[in-house]
Amino acid sequence: MLPNQFVGAEMGSAERLQLICRAQVEAIISGWLNKRINRSTTALLSFFKLAVEVEKPHEQIVSTNFDRIRKLLHELKSSYSKVIQQNNGIDVYCLRNLLYPIGLDFGDDLNLVNSLRQLVVGRGDYAHRRRITKLMSPKDARGYVTDVLTLWRKLAESALESQRELTQ
Repeated sequence: MLPNQFVGAEMGSAERLQLICRAQVEAIISGWLNKRINRSTTALLSFFKLAVEVEKPHEQIVSTNFDRIRKLLHELKSSYSKVIQQNNGIDVYCLRNLLYPIGLDFGDDLNLVNSLRQLVVGRGDYAHRRRITKLMSPKDARGYVTDVLTLWRKLAESALESQRELTQ
């Protein structure tokens, strides 16, 4: 069973996604501090292309590699928070932009991805143009929503699995 904060109906999709992403970054940092890493740790470090700098021969060594990477992860948390804040949607591109840096994905089930696209297009037409260019039948709309809820559940389960790997 998933925690209410990941699947509760009281929160919109964008807010739920932000919560999942922030929790994932916290788990990555906590995992590092407990000397545990997984694909999310390496994804975050590589996405921002950060490298640990080595002191020059005449400089005093002031920290260990562990401490250098810990510091980088805290800096990445700030950089990634900006990515979250600048996100402006839940279409496939925006989702991948948020998820790939933290080692998460929503899978490659074309039916689920297509349902997300259909809902995004329908919502975008109305929200930005105040018109509907293509009517959805109630049956199609229900199917799309059911698929997108399945996609969210898979995403939340993937995040929780990753967080367990990092914190146990």
